[in-house]
Amino acid sequence: MQDALTVARQSLMTARTAEGVFSRNAADMQDPNSIKKVIDYTAQGGGLIATVRESVNESLLTNSRQTLLKANELSVKHAFASQVEVQVGNVGENRSVAHQCAKLAAQFYTLSNTDRVSLANVKNTVYSELSSFIEKNKDFADAIQRERANASESITGTISLVNESLKLLASANARTLEVSEGDFSAVEQQRAALNDLSKHIDVFARLESNGNYTLYTDQSGSKRLVYGDEAASFSYDDTLVVSPTMAFNPIHLTVNGETVDVTNTLKAGRGEIAANLYVRDVFTPALQQQIDQATTQMVTEFNRIHNFGVSTDLRSTITGDGIPGFSAITGTETLAFGNTSGIVRFALIDREHKLNSGSGNVSYKDVDLSTFGGGDINAFVTFLNTELTAGGPLSNINITASITNGQFQLTTSDTSLGIAIGEQDPFGSPGVTSNLELTSGEKTSFSNFFGLNNLLTNALQPNSAGFTQQIKIRPDIVKNTGNGIAVGLLNMKMPPTTHDSALFGTHIAKELAAGLTENKMSFAITDTMDSKTSSLQEYFTSIVGNLSVMTRNFEREKTLAISSHIESTKLIETLSKTTHKEAQDNMMDLALFQQMMLKVLASSLAMRDALFDVT
Repeated sequence: MQDALTVARQSLMTARTAEGVFSRNAADMQDPNSIKKVIDYTAQGGGLIATVRESVNESLLTNSRQTLLKANELSVKHAFASQVEVQVGNVGENRSVAHQCAKLAAQFYTLSNTDRVSLANVKNTVYSELSSFIEKNKDFADAIQRERANASESITGTISLVNESLKLLASANARTLEVSEGDFSAVEQQRAALNDLSKHIDVFARLESNGNYTLYTDQSGSKRLVYGDEAASFSYDDTLVVSPTMAFNPIHLTVNGETVDVTNTLKAGRGEIAANLYVRDVFTPALQQQIDQATTQMVTEFNRIHNFGVSTDLRSTITGDGIPGFSAITGTETLAFGNTSGIVRFALIDREHKLNSGSGNVSYKDVDLSTFGGGDINAFVTFLNTELTAGGPLSNINITASITNGQFQLTTSDTSLGIAIGEQDPFGSPGVTSNLELTSGEKTSFSNFFGLNNLLTNALQPNSAGFTQQIKIRPDIVKNTGNGIAVGLLNMKMPPTTHDSALFGTHIAKELAAGLTENKMSFAITDTMDSKTSSLQEYFTSIVGNLSVMTRNFEREKTLAISSHIESTKLIETLSKTTHKEAQDNMMDLALFQQMMLKVLASSLAMRDALFDVT
């Protein structure tokens, strides 16, 4: 009967263990890091033995963390893309940069069909549309840099959270070696740390035989994050000012006093940090590059066209805007020998836009640039002044060339007259224009080479990062609210008379419209868009459309990832959480079992006492 007593007592102890487990399960129903404990009963000679384990295996928990990691990563990407899209607009929206481009082209077409009576008003409208378009692109580019800065700031905050979770896991590792069997508090602390990490960073965990987790940054195990009770730490120095050209500081990992750059490792992973690195180093720079390419091409094309034209707003001094590759000149830049060619007409026009020297004579001079003997720009200035004062219709056209304050300049001493420059047939098929070329290979027509009649100007040279933020309309055009915008060409009639209008046609306005909608240009590949040959309007539409597609894709993938995580979470909850009914049933079964064991114990004791009495 001793065996019966032992069995009864052991079974009661097992019942007490079960009672503790069931009570804990009921109490932990709302704890996301707690997993329902399951009791495995084993019948042995000494009675019923209880072994406690968790109801969910590690692989299911790991899968849930991976789905959360992916969902958070895509949520970050979608949030940033949506924020930029708010600024740039959708393809179908009237406020998008693509729509603004189409509106600007339409205004230039209107200008090309405007009579002289309405010319000033329409120019003012064109100026307003051009200003709005430039500001829209600046706002777009500024928004890109703001989101880049926000991504960098988010990395700083997330790294702080990651470091706390690594410390928590290391602390929990230490506790697993101290707690008694059946105490899962340290395991739940480990799980809480791993769950927090899975929101932010892709880690590879290995469960050791002693219950500790060893954490690595990648599958190769090259960078260890947690080992036993020791935790590594990340560090990142954010920058206060973000510009398109700046390089961000690396993310460092310090392990046992050794510091290494893990930026690329984290970038190749998943989670919030990987997403923010993508936004900071791929997504926003690619958008900046696209908008810079578009605006660079626009500035280049607009200035190329506008430099063939003549403004109705007279300028007695015309100042250049650098030369190809240089924002300012010294005069020592060398022109390619034998590649200076074409005939350029220099003329003075009065306020009625007639050719006039101020004395009633026709004032113009055709200069054959091919007669330049070669040399640097200083030599070319000397050559030009010689040609402008040489024999011809007038012995002196009263136009002087110089290099002033780092820019090529043409000046007439008669401030009542304006300087006009013309080419032979710039828009013919083929076009006939002049040519100036540097020994480095950059070449273009005379006025465009020096930027004498640029429509747009900028502080940076083309193809520089952040180009979009620097574009401005030429100051004198701004001052006169668009009156300086050229519409037609200088009359190249041979020989002209004082009765001839110096200006004719609306070629410039038509070509500026075509420069937006028809002329094809090459655009280089970026990280988020293929290279292409298209018009400016088509490329702006591609930027808007590509951003919209990326945003929708991020949204769709995010929704799928969240759904996958929800399903995974539901499965874990089904397996890991005790329902109210289950808790009640368990406790009722346990009570019945305890009653039965107590009866067995009482019966065994009674039988033992009876046997003692007999003996």
